[in-house]
This record gives sequence, structure tokens and C-alpha cells, in this order.
Amino acid sequence: MTQPVPISQIATAADLLQAYAAGQRNFEYVILAGADLTSADLKGADFSSRRL
Repeated sequence: MTQPVPISQIATAADLLQAYAAGQRNFEYVILAGADLTSADLKGADFSSRRL
């Protein structure tokens, strides 16, 4: 895995998917209101502090 992307730099679904593809799994404080991730396979991702 490369260096994690700072949460403040994840502003879109595309940013999140790119970080996930690079091996990042902690998205606990990411805010993506209205992002459509319905077809994304995000097994192992941590969104524990988010209301999805």
C-alpha cells in the first residue's frame, strides 16, 4: 500500500475509489454527501463513523 490519502483530500466518489484501489481502507471520517457508490465493491472499508 502507498501512503494513505489524507481524508481532507477525499472529496468525491472517484477520490475514494482511487484511495481504495491503492489499498486504503480507513474512511471513517470521509464526508461524501450524495456520492453514488452503489456499484462499488468496498469490502473491508471502514465507514464506522459515517451514517450511510
